[in-house]
Amino acid sequence: MDGTLWDSSENVAVSWNIRLRELGFDKPVISKQDIMSVMGLTMDKLADIIFGCLPEKDRMYLLDECGTYEIDFLSEHGGV
Repeated sequence: MDGTLWDSSENVAVSWNIRLRELGFDKPVISKQDIMSVMGLTMDKLADIIFGCLPEKDRMYLLDECGTYEIDFLSEHGGV
């Protein structure tokens, strides 16, 4: 959902930060605004923006890890 009917951006950011910490990744905290700024983009563009400092293979790995974790997290915590 893109925020029109259901806004999950805050909990997406929370879930991504949890997963990144679990993986030992030291990127600065991802904010709700960071997530909102990439909503609607293709996944490769999203990875380029959020994880742009990393090689493509690492960007896609982190995107996959965060996305998988996000699904379970949102199932439990939802959005607004």
